[in-house]
Amino acid sequence: MRSGAQASGRQSAFRPRTARRRQGPQRLQGRRPKIDPVEVRRLHEEERLSPTAIARRLGIARSSVYRFLPRVEQVDDL
Repeated sequence: MRSGAQASGRQSAFRPRTARRRQGPQRLQGRRPKIDPVEVRRLHEEERLSPTAIARRLGIARSSVYRFLPRVEQVDDL
């Protein structure tokens, strides 16, 4: 088991790097998106493609296509 002195000494070595990472507008947030939401909607509305066909054409997962399609709310007839 490690003593508290070793753990805190190692942790302090990382602080300057993480503090630098948080500063400034150049901060990165993951990788660039592969999917263009406008293209997904265009293929669905203008070319009338199904989500499966859109996914195949763009080379993405079908679940990702559904994420960008407009949600249709169902109205209950009572």
